[in-house]
Amino acid sequence: MPRITIHRVLPLELMSKIFVDTLDFINLDCSSSSFQPYDPFCVPPISPSSAPLSLLAVCRTWRFITLGTPALFTRIFLHGQRLSVNPAVVIPMWLEYSGPLPLDIVIQPERWSLDNLLFITDETHVCRLLNQIYRHNYRIRTLRISEFGSSLLLGSIQELQMPFLKELTLAELGSSKYNPYKIPRIVTPNLESLQMICPQWDAVIDLDRVVSGPKLRTYRNTSVPQTLPHLVGILRDNFQLETCILDRWESSIGAEVISKSIRLDMPRLRRLHLSEASAATEQNLHHLVPFLEALKIPVIEDLKLLSYIQWDTVTEEQRCSLRHAFHSLFPSNTSSLTTLHIQHFNLMDIDFVLLFPKMVSLQRLRIVDGGLCDDVIQVLALPHICPQLVSISLTSLCSDQTMLVSMLEIRLRTVPCFPTKGLQEIGIFCNGLSQKEQKGLNGLIKKYPGKSWSVWYPEPE
Repeated sequence: MPRITIHRVLPLELMSKIFVDTLDFINLDCSSSSFQPYDPFCVPPISPSSAPLSLLAVCRTWRFITLGTPALFTRIFLHGQRLSVNPAVVIPMWLEYSGPLPLDIVIQPERWSLDNLLFITDETHVCRLLNQIYRHNYRIRTLRISEFGSSLLLGSIQELQMPFLKELTLAELGSSKYNPYKIPRIVTPNLESLQMICPQWDAVIDLDRVVSGPKLRTYRNTSVPQTLPHLVGILRDNFQLETCILDRWESSIGAEVISKSIRLDMPRLRRLHLSEASAATEQNLHHLVPFLEALKIPVIEDLKLLSYIQWDTVTEEQRCSLRHAFHSLFPSNTSSLTTLHIQHFNLMDIDFVLLFPKMVSLQRLRIVDGGLCDDVIQVLALPHICPQLVSISLTSLCSDQTMLVSMLEIRLRTVPCFPTKGLQEIGIFCNGLSQKEQKGLNGLIKKYPGKSWSVWYPEPE
């Protein structure tokens, strides 16, 4: 029986559609929860073993069909430590054969000469390739680029117009010689996601240089210094924001004081992460209290609050103000909350714990270095409270926790009256467990080996 090749049976248009479907499914939304770090380079890079390069090597007909399918060449993913293609060949080819279609670009030019491949050995060569990309700025839909690449790409430009850019991620800031980091004025009226990722805490960036429109949905600032008054301006101009993550807010003596009359209505905000950069001062509290009071969030799903407040320097009046502001942050209906991470807030006493019975959807809970641990353990010993809880992490339990083991044992069991599997992830990091509690905890680990355990306590002397 003669062998029939597929392209002799199917129309070329259908073959082209099949080729597009062979592309790996890639979700460019690499967002994270409170417990998982964000990785802007989580997408797989271009490889000879994946489409479209693998299709080009089959036969002349398949090569003809592949080169005539622009949708196969819209992803310029050149990043990571094991790059197996030559960017000097890939970039011009992808830009040519992608036609007029939008481009998704994820690049780390400083990695293009690793692993003894030596594709590109000098900055001049890199600049030529990045200039080729810049000439297609009107087609760029997603741009994730490291500091080295963005400094070469944007360093000599005064203003960059990107009318169709939806996601802009500036990664690895502060990791090279380009510090303080300077970017041109970037005009992006359709921007939906703005993210700045900094592995080091000494990067200096002019945040006012990025001008976005009213469509911003995600704002993530990791370790780039920013004041809360500056964040207020961003929230006020982007009331449709759904995710707001500020992992290094700090006070500034010259910063504008947040007016108590400001009201920030955020009807779509579902995720809010606020982490303080350093030990809180009186100036920090003057910003934090009015900021929390100004926020009006009807529904919240993921909340993280981290502050290094030195409570011995805080007056009783400031404690009361901060407690009131903290409680005003929570909407009257907390049933939508699924993830809660509270760190270094040890004044949130039993008043805050009273909110737990309303958190019927809470799935992940982390309490770090706070006075909440004692009360949380007692409340969670009741199985009908937070019945969906599957992950718990408690850190720095300084007192003798006599109810910890009994609470965990109750939570580890499947409760018949609730559709839950019980706790699946348990993290306990403490100093004050008695030998009896330590023995009981070790017993639970042996009894439930299928669970994910992360346990630390000092060994008895």
